[in-house]
Amino acid sequence: MRLRPFLTHLAALWLASAGASAQTATAPTITTQPAAVTAIVGGNATFSVVAAGTAPLAYQWLKGGSPIAGGTGSSLSRPGVSFADAGTYTLLVQGQDRSGN
Repeated sequence: MRLRPFLTHLAALWLASAGASAQTATAPTITTQPAAVTAIVGGNATFSVVAAGTAPLAYQWLKGGSPIAGGTGSSLSRPGVSFADAGTYTLLVQGQDRSGN
């Protein structure tokens, strides 16, 4: 079975705490893409990325567009994969202002 990751990212803005002016944060970017994973049933699959941008960065992995419970780090491990784990995996990376404002 082949599990394929697809990635996206959101830009974010933050407000300067010492003044009224708004500054633009460095938008998150994926600097190291994860490789597609081929796993046998019962085996393990792990996706891993490296992202850069204004900290803190927040991660959310999705499968078929739905958030994966506990999938909130720069890597995603799927132990004991089954045919139900096959699909498209997406990573959402957000910067400091999680609201996107």
